[in-house]
Amino acid sequence: MEAIASADGVRPRVPWTSVTTAALGAAAIAGEALLAAAGMLVPDPVVLALTWLVGAVVLLLAAIIARRVPGHPAAVLLAAEAFVLIIANSTPPESIPATDGAWMLLYLPLAILLLTVPTGRAASRRWAAAGWLLTAVCVVFFVLCATPARMPPSAALEVMALAMIPLFLLLLVVCAAAPVVRYRRGSDEERLRLRWVMLAGLSLPLTLLLCWARYLVLGGPDLVAIGLVTMMIAIPSGTTIALVRPRWFDLDRAAVATVTASALAFLVLIVLSVATIAVGVAVVDWSPTAAVATTTAVTVTVVAGYPPLRRVLERMLYPERARAVAALRALSGRVDQDGAAPEDVEHTLRDALRDPGLVLGYRMPGASSIRSLAGEAVTMTDTVALVHVRGEEIGAIVPSPARVTRVGSDIARTAAR
Repeated sequence: MEAIASADGVRPRVPWTSVTTAALGAAAIAGEALLAAAGMLVPDPVVLALTWLVGAVVLLLAAIIARRVPGHPAAVLLAAEAFVLIIANSTPPESIPATDGAWMLLYLPLAILLLTVPTGRAASRRWAAAGWLLTAVCVVFFVLCATPARMPPSAALEVMALAMIPLFLLLLVVCAAAPVVRYRRGSDEERLRLRWVMLAGLSLPLTLLLCWARYLVLGGPDLVAIGLVTMMIAIPSGTTIALVRPRWFDLDRAAVATVTASALAFLVLIVLSVATIAVGVAVVDWSPTAAVATTTAVTVTVVAGYPPLRRVLERMLYPERARAVAALRALSGRVDQDGAAPEDVEHTLRDALRDPGLVLGYRMPGASSIRSLAGEAVTMTDTVALVHVRGEEIGAIVPSPARVTRVGSDIARTAAR
């Protein structure tokens, strides 16, 4: 007892988020056990195993947030998402007719999550009202769908239930816009965390693109399940990284790569859609010659178009990186032509990154520490970018403490040249 007591002899209180997360996890396990005992689980073992796997991953992420960020409601929201996902997808729809409206609950925790990240609170009372209204819509829809299971069907109830769907979709769009609006007004730290959430949110349009591709190629939506599983894992994962370790790796490069690939996929699908409409049949029914020619043309176009499109998008999304790389290349040219000093890299980076406190550190041969040009030891942080030449670490770009984002690896590579 004494070992777990605090310094003043009072046992530390467990945050409500940790208790609720654990309770939801236990409820999911107990619910599955009851469904199994009643013989009400889905007969398909693949669907059941996939449901349990995704649910377990989301529960694990909820536990990580509850442990590392005590008191943050994201842990409870992810645990609630896992609970609904496990119970709803492991039960055949016809086994419990009263739960026909439960599908809305799959989206409710993630929508509320988008309203509250990264601070754990809505940005304003209006945004909070959107969350409460969405919750009310889900509850009303669930009750309306459950009512016919206990009384004769009613046309009025059916109309009311159908009226809830467009309102539900509109409120989902509002929740999806919340991180974007918060990003415009947030601090540098909040923006870094929100970029993780928005990167994970790209899984939604990618899911739609995957479904679109399936329709074009085979004429059916079978692959949409893969996209939905990816989205159910990607959004909780992005949120967990945003709250626990937002400086894990170079997020901006991953974001640019994802946006570039999505844009190319969108353009390819537009071309294939036009071709499919012109031919009148799905791609799978094309002649072998046409299919091979189309595949070759698409592959060559994507490979050739990816690098320039990536550079354009990088300049648009992250102008700071493009500005720093261009300044370093100009300095390299002056070093070769006009005899500019290589040590001017530090001043160039300070101007390009608009960080007067930035320091360029060097590691002397055989030395264990990195020192500045003035010979002082530099402090290594999560925002530091190491500089390598032929696989050997020769220095580091060390931003000022005020900077919250990591210096891009492409800037470090350019500086090494």
